[in-house]
Amino acid sequence: MTKEETETKRRRPGAGKGKGKETKKRKRTEEEEDEEDKDEDDKYDTKKAEREWREWVTRQLMKMDKEAEKERRKTKITRQWMRETKARATEEMRTLKAEMMTMREEMRRMKTETRRQAEEAEEDEDEEEEKKETEKMVDLEAEEAGSEEETEGEAEEKEDVEMAEA
Repeated sequence: MTKEETETKRRRPGAGKGKGKETKKRKRTEEEEDEEDKDEDDKYDTKKAEREWREWVTRQLMKMDKEAEKERRKTKITRQWMRETKARATEEMRTLKAEMMTMREEMRRMKTETRRQAEEAEEDEDEEEEKKETEKMVDLEAEEAGSEEETEGEAEEKEDVEMAEA
């Protein structure tokens, strides 16, 4: 006899033919329910794991998005700073160029003024030299004229002295 048969015989005789089948059915249904429960648990665990994975992926994507946004802000700030710096530098260059042009014009004007003054001074010197030369010439002529008069006077005196001696 099999184990099951001995178990059924130990029980009350005649009292449980139907009940034994019921327990087997119940056992089977319990096992099926357990399997179904396990399947449901597995499905739940799978769904839970999938949900957790999705949440993790979402968190990672949000982190990446935040980092990308930070980078965009940094880049935007850097670009804005570069634009402002470039604009300032350009403005400074324009100002410097304008100042340089003004200084060049002033230097040119000063050079021409200096040349003009040098030419005027040279002309003044030439005029002074001409005046001096003219004065010298006049003095020389006056001396020569005075010496001629003196020489004539001396010549006359010499003639008078010679005549008196003779």
